[in-house]
Amino acid sequence: MDAATAPSVAVPGARAARRRAVAVAVPLAVIGATLGPVLDGLHTWSGTIWYASPGWMRSVWWCPPLFCGAALSIGLSRLWLDRRSPPGAGARPSSGQVAWASLAFVAAYAASGYLPGGSLAKCAALGALAAGGWVALERTRAGLWHGALAAAGGWAVEYALVRAGLFTHLTGELAGVAAWIPLLYFSGATAIGLLARRLDPQ
Repeated sequence: MDAATAPSVAVPGARAARRRAVAVAVPLAVIGATLGPVLDGLHTWSGTIWYASPGWMRSVWWCPPLFCGAALSIGLSRLWLDRRSPPGAGARPSSGQVAWASLAFVAAYAASGYLPGGSLAKCAALGALAAGGWVALERTRAGLWHGALAAAGGWAVEYALVRAGLFTHLTGELAGVAAWIPLLYFSGATAIGLLARRLDPQ
């Protein structure tokens, strides 16, 4: 290929990459900014966490952008891992897989807020949901790594917010953060990762 023809090939490829990114990023951003705060309400209304300066519905103005960023970072990082995995490492998930993973994530959120029995019971329930969701719906090495990275990154973000005095966990076994938080993020990574792969036009 000579220099005269290279741009004509590269430009359509760049446009296709941008279209793929938009097709995934826009729905993830909208879902994160809208449904994320609703799920967060399961924690604030149960007293599992509380914000330092809560406003309407016990939330804060920066909750929607925070969850928007979380959905984007978790979803797009899953696609990044996929593109560095061997070809055929994982088929495009079905809408049913996405639905079941999303239900498991909502169940994990509800359990982390309202399940009686303290942190041990919550860790057991969320651990079962996280492991069961990965085994039943994901079962790829990339998905396992993605879940582990989301668990570690989610804890780090929560730790930073707690240290900044922006909110407080009812229990703080992990340096001020609840012990079940990494498990919740693992379930979130499975659900959001499958959704991102489903949205990706490939």
